[in-house]
Amino acid sequence: MYMSDKNLTGSRAVVLEAWEVDRLSTRQSIYASSLAGGMSGGTVAAFVRGRSNIIPGMIVFSLFGGLGQMSYNIVSSSRRAAALNSDQISTPSFLQKLASKKWIPMKSLSNEEYEGMLQDKLIKVEAEIALLDEDIAALKAKENVNTSRDQRTETS
Repeated sequence: MYMSDKNLTGSRAVVLEAWEVDRLSTRQSIYASSLAGGMSGGTVAAFVRGRSNIIPGMIVFSLFGGLGQMSYNIVSSSRRAAALNSDQISTPSFLQKLASKKWIPMKSLSNEEYEGMLQDKLIKVEAEIALLDEDIAALKAKENVNTSRDQRTETS
């Protein structure tokens, strides 16, 4: 299969297999996505809305496929450039930036903070278990006293 195309749609895989290309350029990937979108759009339009909508479906979905691939290429190249520059500057991810805002009800935790929270919860649960054990022991003692009192009244 192709290195950069691990998650292919069926129609795009057919186009790439027909072209017999080992590695796609950005322009070729846009063409392949447009062609695959057109094939898919025409097929769906034929089944859903009839023969008269095949051409408009092909045109619209070709545009969707091409523009989507173009957008993906732009984002991918900017991420690649950012990865090359990441050695110099370590910037927080989008989610880390979002979690650092005051108006967001979430907080980004380090592993140590999370472990501390879990330890606190464990201590609380253990304390509740100890209290319940004491209550159970008190109830058993009360039951033993009641049964011994009942046995004394029966024998007298």
